[in-house]
Amino acid sequence: MQSEKGRALHQQALDAQEQGDFLVALKLEDEAMVVYQTDNDDAGFAEIQAMRLLTLNMLGDKTGDQRYYVLGMHAANASLDLAERAGVKQQIALAHGAIGRAMERVERFEEAASHFDKAVEILPTTQGKHNRKSVIADFTIHAATNRLLAGKLDQEQVALSALKELEASGDASDYEFKVWKSGGYMGLAAGMHKNGKIEEAKKYLAIAEEIAKSDEALKVRREQIATMRKKFGL
Repeated sequence: MQSEKGRALHQQALDAQEQGDFLVALKLEDEAMVVYQTDNDDAGFAEIQAMRLLTLNMLGDKTGDQRYYVLGMHAANASLDLAERAGVKQQIALAHGAIGRAMERVERFEEAASHFDKAVEILPTTQGKHNRKSVIADFTIHAATNRLLAGKLDQEQVALSALKELEASGDASDYEFKVWKSGGYMGLAAGMHKNGKIEEAKKYLAIAEEIAKSDEALKVRREQIATMRKKFGL
């Protein structure tokens, strides 16, 4: 069954995360986890672990402390284990996406891409709010940008094509669309920079920055872009 209280706490954690209140987000995620267990919401119990991965990744990004990425990897793997135990295909797909994000942070790019591929493979066979063209496009973008980070320059065009699919999807909220689109261009910027394509990296990061500046709600994204610009000298 779906826990309405758990979902409400889940959303509050997401809101806190976007405001950069990561400690508050972690506390809300723990509270949501307990409520999901009490209400027998197996899908929510698995999904909140993937949410924890995102918060821990953001803490790692902000502090530069890679121990948060280690914890995030464990949270992502726990999400997959729990989703498989529950037999909830949509959560299995999301958990593969979470592991992909964890692998990306520790620069295991090919493995990350494989997990995003798995999410893209499973998600269209599921029922629920995450089986949307926009979500699938977002995972496809991540798979391509990770392969770009692994040195496969042909994946630039794959990522750009997936960004067009995201733009045409029409089934994402305005917030989701801007987060995923700006994230896609950040991934392209990182990939092109890693391959020595500095001007292309600057171009893609500028697009990401323009999107992030268009919405006050994208506070963390703007901070991430500023960090990337400083790190890469862009």
